[in-house]
Amino acid sequence: MRTSLVVILATAAALAACSGTGEPAGPTGAASAREGTAASPRDRRIVELGAGGFHTCVLLDDGQVECWGQCGRQCGVRPNGSTERLPVVGLADAIELAVGENHGCARLADGDVACWGSNVGGELGRLEPDDSAVPLRVPDVHDVVDIASGGDLVCARTRDGGVTCWGSAAQDHAQTPEAQRARLPQRVDGLADAQSLVVDGSSACARNGTDVWTCWGWGATPPDWIHRMQRAAPDPRLNGVVAWFHSACSCKLGIDGVVHCVGSGVMSARLADGSSPPLRLHRCPADGLADVRTLGDGCAIMNDGTVRCWGEIYFARAGAEPRYEDLTEPTAIDGIADATALALGSRHACVLTGAGALWCWGSNAQGQIDGRTDAKGVWPPRRVDVSIRSSSDSPSGR
Repeated sequence: MRTSLVVILATAAALAACSGTGEPAGPTGAASAREGTAASPRDRRIVELGAGGFHTCVLLDDGQVECWGQCGRQCGVRPNGSTERLPVVGLADAIELAVGENHGCARLADGDVACWGSNVGGELGRLEPDDSAVPLRVPDVHDVVDIASGGDLVCARTRDGGVTCWGSAAQDHAQTPEAQRARLPQRVDGLADAQSLVVDGSSACARNGTDVWTCWGWGATPPDWIHRMQRAAPDPRLNGVVAWFHSACSCKLGIDGVVHCVGSGVMSARLADGSSPPLRLHRCPADGLADVRTLGDGCAIMNDGTVRCWGEIYFARAGAEPRYEDLTEPTAIDGIADATALALGSRHACVLTGAGALWCWGSNAQGQIDGRTDAKGVWPPRRVDVSIRSSSDSPSGR
């Protein structure tokens, strides 16, 4: 599905609005998509959807988070090797979810943030432990109104308009003691009026009340790690910062619902004998795509609720057997007609519909579709039922 583990969702309508001192109006994280109105059967309503590299998580309206797929500590406490859907033990009052490559974070009802999973890059906001299956509150981070995560970078927007970040991309990525300490939560200098926030695996951007975007981190200015702010005048054609990366492509979603890209995509292939031919360059597949409501790294929700995807995807054309294919044009996903939220993993995708249904497709080799491993990919999209509580509300083991 993706050529990198970066997932940023940009929604034209959401980014166009500011929320002042209330709840965030912008996207809620690198790998999460928020939908607050969809109702699931048996009153199990999905509030938010997120995907890591090879796992999927949902935030439910009872404040619990459930995850499944290739799960180390990033899915919480669970029996060793289990891929099934289980709750993240220790979370009961989560109101927002942000999923990174190998970790998860939740904004809690009291304004604090709790994170679990890998801490190799400082994703937990502390120096120790190396990882934790139990959610740990991030030290010195309070009064949070928005969280976002991508790769191993996490940022939180606070009620006063400031932004605090932690993780390896927050500062220098060297493995020195000083660099390790720099991965602890640090307030971003110069930000005092942040209204929305987007994060990818190596950089972050915040929009202020006058629609000026400020970015920092790797990729904010080429080609070094920076701690200073880069400020640019707002572009009236565009509503947001870089929304996703498709190899060398950088794309933005405009206020008018049109995607603008720069760079060239890279298509790779593998021959029957296992060898790889030379890489071929092609134009960015999503460049010029119109009527887009939500933009992700390899898929987009259109204004009519349908979904179009490009790049590597497990897919079948009419009358053909499904296979992994590199789509050079945005292609409609059959059967999805009312999508409201989108989450993308490395080789799978999930959408939430207005009726509260969760549909996923792509690789299920690690159980990332429905918690049951399958060597074959999933096509057409499969309905994943989270209305029934998972098999154990208090799993044991770590």
